[in-house]
Order: sequence, then C-alpha cells, then structure tokens
Amino acid sequence: MRRFLLPLLSSASLLGSVVGQTVVLDEQFRSCVVPPVGWTEVNNGITSGWEDDLCEFAFHEYGFGAIDNQLVTPVLDFSGLSQVWLHAVEVQEFAIDTDRNAIEISTDGGVTWSDVWVSTQTVDGTYAIEVDLSAYAGLSGIQLAFDYEGDNGNRWFIDRVLVDDQPFTPPPHWPNLPTSFVSVDGLFETFDLLGGVVPPHMATNSLDFAWRTPDPLGWCNIGQQGVCSNPASGQYCLEMGLDPSTSLYHDVANALILGLNGAGASNFTMQFDARHEGEELQSDDGVFISDNGVDWVPLLSDWETLIGATGTWVTLTCDLSSTAVDVSGDFYLAFAQADNYPYGFLDGVAIDNIDIGGAPPLLYDVQNLVAGQQATLTVSGADPSSILLLGYSLRGGGPSTTPFGVADLTQPIERIGRYSPNAQGELSIQVNVAPTISGLPVWTQALEITTLQVGIWSNSLALVVQ
Repeated sequence: MRRFLLPLLSSASLLGSVVGQTVVLDEQFRSCVVPPVGWTEVNNGITSGWEDDLCEFAFHEYGFGAIDNQLVTPVLDFSGLSQVWLHAVEVQEFAIDTDRNAIEISTDGGVTWSDVWVSTQTVDGTYAIEVDLSAYAGLSGIQLAFDYEGDNGNRWFIDRVLVDDQPFTPPPHWPNLPTSFVSVDGLFETFDLLGGVVPPHMATNSLDFAWRTPDPLGWCNIGQQGVCSNPASGQYCLEMGLDPSTSLYHDVANALILGLNGAGASNFTMQFDARHEGEELQSDDGVFISDNGVDWVPLLSDWETLIGATGTWVTLTCDLSSTAVDVSGDFYLAFAQADNYPYGFLDGVAIDNIDIGGAPPLLYDVQNLVAGQQATLTVSGADPSSILLLGYSLRGGGPSTTPFGVADLTQPIERIGRYSPNAQGELSIQVNVAPTISGLPVWTQALEITTLQVGIWSNSLALVVQ
C-alpha cells in the first residue's frame, strides 16, 4: 500500500520548542507545486522528474533509462551559525530496486556537488533523515539537492525539509510508559473488566512513525477511544491502527505497554488471541519486552506471517523469559503495530485474552543418566503440532543467543535429536549413555518450535553422569 505522512505539525514543531533556534529553510511541499517557489529542478530529460504528490510530498517516479534528476533548494545562508542540521522525511517504495537516492551540497552555485547523505534503505517504509552540515557552518551561497538516479528503480518521496541550527534529539521509542506494575503470576487480561479505562499498569502510544511524536489520529484502543468492533470474546479488546473514521492515510505507530512484575513467578509462557486486517511488515510490528522502557527486545514479529489470513482470530504463544531481559522484577511488555490505513480497513491488529502462566510450561526431565545404561528423557506441555529439539553442552549453562531466543547452554550446543510430541504434547525417549563418561558434567535443555516458527525453551538441567 502507498505510504502517506500527515502534515499534522510543522517541521519546527516536530523538533520541539527550541530556545534560540534559527531556521534557514522550512519546506513541506503543501503548495501542490514542485519545485516550490525558489527551488529549481535539474532534469536530464529521461522522465518528467520531480513532481507533486497530493500536496504532501515532492515525489520521483521510476522510469526507463539513465535517470539523474536533482531537486535543488534556494541559495542558503549559513553565516553566523556554528552548527547546521538538515532534517527531512523520506518514504521509500520498491526500495530494494534503488540505484541511488542522495542529498548533495554545492558551495559554488551548483557547478560541483558533494554527497552529504545517501539512502541505504532496502525495505519500503517511512524514515527520518538527519544530516549534520556543521562543516559548512559560517558559509553563504549554499545549495542542497535531492538527487534521484536510476534505471527502472524505486519511488522516492521527500517531505518536511528543515534546515536549522539544532540537532534532533528523538524521544524514547515508546515515550508513554505505565506508572505501576502487576504480577505476571496467573495474569489473564480480557480487557472487559477495565470498561474502557486505561489502568495505571497500562499505557497507550500512538506516534508519528518517523519522528515518534504524538499522532492524534492514531488508534490504540481498549475502549477509551470508541467501541471495540470485533473482540475475540466479551465486548473489549486492544485495537491498533489509524482512527477508523479518518481518510487522512499516513504511517502511524501504536503500542499498548503493560507494566509487569515477575517476582516469584515460575511460568512465563504467554498465550493470547490475535487478528489482523491486512498488515505489511514494519519494524514496530510484534510483541516486545524491556526491563528499562528504552531498550526493546522482540519476542514475536511480523503480524501478517504470525497470524496468516485476515479477519481471523488465532492463538499465539511465546515465552517471556526466553530473552536476556530480566523478568525477575519489574519489566515492560509491548504489543505494537505500525501501518498506514484505518483500523479494520486494509490495516490493523487486534489483541485479546492475554494469558500469562495459565498455559502449561514446557517441562523437561532426565532420569537414569548412568554410564553404560539408557537414560530416559521426557518433555511435557508441548503443542502436539510442534517440533522438539533436545540439546546439550559440555561447556556450561550459557547463556547463548540463538535464532529462537536465549538458551541456558554454552556453545557449542550439541543436538540429541529432533522429535515430534504425541497428541498430548508429550515426548519420552531413551538414549544410550557411553560407558566411559562417569563423572562428566552435562547441561541439557529442550526447545519447542511451533508451527509459526516461534521458539519456546524448557527448564534447563545441570547434571553429572553417574
């Protein structure tokens, strides 16, 4: 889907109220004319070049041939400034086909140009551009150019071009955090008992995707913004997207943050119901965990792949203790989503019936680990449709980062085998123990890989061969 940004705030206001800010250039392309007054275009004649897009962007379409077109700013005066910054927003479509999207600078009236920034994006989406131009502070006669080069390449949108003397300091990724914490032990949240009121152990965020500033058209709703349209059960659920009533399509990032406490808990397995209405992968899509509210680690990502068909509720599972994040005390859990259409109309994610500790944990046990005999290895609490991997280490109890989370095993991790649990989610196998390894320390653990390629680790065991 097309990516649109909403002109809710001026570029200066996006940077906050800055004492002593000197604005050299502020262009948001709202005149519906590209190039805007004072700007120029250098076009090598292959395509129509830089154009207006819905009075919101300067836009360059792909084409056939060796395109090399510049959108050039007016002459800028940096004299009297000790530092200079360029701030802008780019939207990439077909980014993987980009030949070159660059910002260039000239100090000689456009005779020669030097690169100050080159796009490295390979994934479609909306991105902030921040360029330090302080090397040119104190000079006059400066021009900048947005240079599109390529042959049958990408589509490049530019918005909110601001040149000033202030670096941009972004807010936290999710600035609104809960003010209290509740125990994870046996937590079951249907949102119905909340009655549309956000409690202190929850916080909602609806933000401009690129700048992380509040977006009043965001929809992070548990009933406080409006009636929930299609809960998995009851009358309430979490809904994330744009306001269902808006026609001002643009990228928004939403998250419901839960403040949780894991003290005394032994089962951190979480199950919840999820539904999507047409998501595409964004970096904010998924479930994330943090012990400080600043650094976020993904537990699950990519709602479209996780859930599958649109308009269908499915149950997802993950282990909150599967990362290096400390869950023994206070921590944060985020259900997050980003996209560019209203909730329920081509986009949107819904969450319901969050259950932590209610699902059976993956339990692993080893009996009769005796040299020269057969040991019995058992696993319970698995999904019957999943795959079980059993592994061990002779080096220690980890931790080791793996594609499926953190293992309590030190590398190298050796595989015992790959197995399928029975209809009850259980496994029992016998393994021959070498006759010459009595007294050998062994660390071992089981890993369940669900049909959605999500990993759930069992308890780990530190054993000595008898």
